[in-house]
Amino acid sequence: MKKIKTKLLVGIFSIFLVSFILLMVNIGANNRIANNSKALLVNNYTSIKYSIEMLNHLDMIYDILQSQNILQQSVDESLIILEDIFEKIVKEFQTREH
Repeated sequence: MKKIKTKLLVGIFSIFLVSFILLMVNIGANNRIANNSKALLVNNYTSIKYSIEMLNHLDMIYDILQSQNILQQSVDESLIILEDIFEKIVKEFQTREH
C-alpha cells in the first residue's frame, strides 16, 4: 500500500514541478517579448516624428516655391534657389540635433 501511495505522491509532485518550471519559462518569455515591443514602439514613434518633420519641411519648400513663383521659372534658376533652400534646411536640422 505504501508503494502505491509513494508513487502517487512522487507523480503528483513531478507534475507540479514540471508545471511550475513551464510557468517560469513562460513568464520570462513574455517579459522579453514585452520589452522588445516597447523598443519597437519607441523606434516607430521616432520614425513618425521624423516623417512629420519631413512633411513640414516639404510643405515649407512648396510654400516658398509658390511665393517666389519659382515653379514658373527656368530649371536652372529653380535649381539654384532650391539648393539654397536645402542648405538652410540642413543647417536648421543640424542645429536642432545639437
